[in-house]
Amino acid sequence: MQLIKLSDQAKATAIYSLIIVLGFVLSYVVYSSVKDVENTTKALVERQIPTVTLIEQVMASISEQERTLYEYYSTTDEFIFQQGFNQAKLETNEKVDTLARFFADNENITPLYQGIAVIQQKAKALHNNIKSESIDWDLARLQLTDISYQRRNIIPLLKKLESDTQMQVTAGYDNTLRQLRRTTFTVTLYSLSIIIIALVIGQYMRAYFAVSITNKRLALLSQRNPHPIISVKQNQEIVYYNPATLKLLNLGHQELIQVTDLIPDNFAALCATARKEASMTRVEHTLPDLTLSCEIHWLRDLNVYDLHISDITEEKKAKDRLKFQAFHYQDTSLQNGYKLTESLDKKIANQQPFSLAQIEISSYNRFVAGHGVEATLELMRGIASRLYYTVSLSEQDIELYQLNEKTFAFIVNNVQGEAAVKPFYQFVQSQMEDILSTPFGEFSIELDYGFCSFPEHGSNSAILLQHARIALDEAIAFEHNSFSYFNHELGEHLNYNLRLTSWLKKAVKRDELKLVYQPQIDINSRRIIGMEALIRWTHDGEFISPVDFIPIAEQTGLIIDIGQWILMQACAMAKTLIDDGYHDLVIAVNISPRQFRHPNFFTMIEQVLHDTELKPQNLELEITEGVMLYNENETIQVLHQLKALGLQLSIDDFGTGYSSLSYLKQFPINKLKIDQSFIKNLHTNDEDKAIVQAIIDLSNNLKLKTIAEGVEYQSHYDFLQLIGCDEIQGYWYSKPLDPERFAAFLAEHR
Repeated sequence: MQLIKLSDQAKATAIYSLIIVLGFVLSYVVYSSVKDVENTTKALVERQIPTVTLIEQVMASISEQERTLYEYYSTTDEFIFQQGFNQAKLETNEKVDTLARFFADNENITPLYQGIAVIQQKAKALHNNIKSESIDWDLARLQLTDISYQRRNIIPLLKKLESDTQMQVTAGYDNTLRQLRRTTFTVTLYSLSIIIIALVIGQYMRAYFAVSITNKRLALLSQRNPHPIISVKQNQEIVYYNPATLKLLNLGHQELIQVTDLIPDNFAALCATARKEASMTRVEHTLPDLTLSCEIHWLRDLNVYDLHISDITEEKKAKDRLKFQAFHYQDTSLQNGYKLTESLDKKIANQQPFSLAQIEISSYNRFVAGHGVEATLELMRGIASRLYYTVSLSEQDIELYQLNEKTFAFIVNNVQGEAAVKPFYQFVQSQMEDILSTPFGEFSIELDYGFCSFPEHGSNSAILLQHARIALDEAIAFEHNSFSYFNHELGEHLNYNLRLTSWLKKAVKRDELKLVYQPQIDINSRRIIGMEALIRWTHDGEFISPVDFIPIAEQTGLIIDIGQWILMQACAMAKTLIDDGYHDLVIAVNISPRQFRHPNFFTMIEQVLHDTELKPQNLELEITEGVMLYNENETIQVLHQLKALGLQLSIDDFGTGYSSLSYLKQFPINKLKIDQSFIKNLHTNDEDKAIVQAIIDLSNNLKLKTIAEGVEYQSHYDFLQLIGCDEIQGYWYSKPLDPERFAAFLAEHR
């Protein structure tokens, strides 16, 4: 028996010795391979890969020089050359010097230096040309061409350097792969050897450990449990606790914390519950630095209670953070819309009077477009901070919330009515008037305020929020008035507009829209020379004024489809009359700014003329001055396209919109239409007479025709004829007529 034991011991010693030897051999092989990989990788990281990046940066810097020169050429702004080009030049020279250190012996470096020097010489010559009193633009274009040529000659040199570096990177990569494959093979071979040895040893050890491990596992279950376990009698006498309990105590960060502190305060009551349910009960136990989840198990046979403890401190903190994030705006930590609704609901349930304000940053979208997202975020944080500070200064009980990136809200407790909230608004406004400094610059703050009150303006939070928003929209709509207090007229107006929008979407399909036509006459011959198409809408027997529904159509985009329908109907009517012999009759159709700016507007005009077979010279488009407020170059282009098509163009409501008169000499228009606001009091108001006289004189000087709308009295007609107005329309001659009556009226006055 002793011999057998010695033999087994010798085998074990031999096996362990073999494992140690193989381990040393493997360590050496792996170490050598890792060093090779380290050296190759170091070359890649420290020289080759940065070189590729540097080459790309050189190409980008050279291109930036050229781009800056082109911008300098187009603007002649010397600041662009001094700052933009010289900065790009400095960066290029620094990067090429660095590149030269990497490729000290490369034949392409010298031509590269020479090419860059030529570009910079050409740039200096271009600068001297442009800053001279008489710029030679032909020479400037030739200089830019030479610079572009030099840049294109430099690119192949950089590409060659990049190609050489890429070859080195590829070679290093291949070498690294070979080293890794060799290391992988060695480690795999060693692992297989260890597995075989382990199988041999396992045969000897399996029987022994099968029993001992099971027994030890049972014996050490509580000892090895990572969670604290405390056995306690009902009188809170501790009979046992495992090592994990002491570890938890060390995490408590308090010198006086003891095992007994881990026992919940109401332990006796919990024990009674555990006995009653004959199983266990769970409770959350909070200490200064810890939050614990405690399960109390009743061991009937031992008449003790096992307290299984889990540390849920981090989990509790995470839940608290999630809860905070759910009810606070992330970027400012102000309470969000959920908390606002919750607070409103509580106050309403308690019938506590208050006023609600919604506040919005004015021109927010324009600020984002002009300054960028980061600057806007800093502005928003600054505004939130100042609002919070303002609340702290106020003597009233105020709660501050943030609803989105541009909208805040106040609850002013125990304050109702416009007279009561106005001083609060003025106080906040005064605090927000100061310049706000941010890392992106200094900005003046402009806010719009909309207020409503409980219970006057609503019985639940949804209605109050809606009414505060309505008031805010009203404040936003008026440029020079940032304060609005809700009233029911505002709400009724909004609801009416919403109903109009819904009805208007279906008006064309339901055949509720129709056109009427008002004659336009030559002021001297009183001959009908045209007609203006005017839209009318009757819904469920109720006439709805264009003043009410046209702005809604414009805002919602419905004007696009409605405008096309108007054009189609008007052109078809004109074609019918022309076929009846009125060959010179012109149909005038008003075009809204949104309709004019539609990308398919010109194509739509062509299609309508094609479908109705109306000649372009029989169609006059009335363009409002509002069209001029947008892209002037694009407006000019479209107007010239329309003019080339053969249409007649007029400016509608002249004198009431865009203040600049420069477009009169740029736009290919035929006629100015004098707005009826200048005509209606013409017989009594000398100022209106002077304005109309000035418009007609201006038109005559620009060789444009004039037409006055809203002519209602003989005195209007006489004065307009006296001062040289060309055409008129209005109730003095005829009101707008439906198609059948217009045709009869035209025949009667033929």
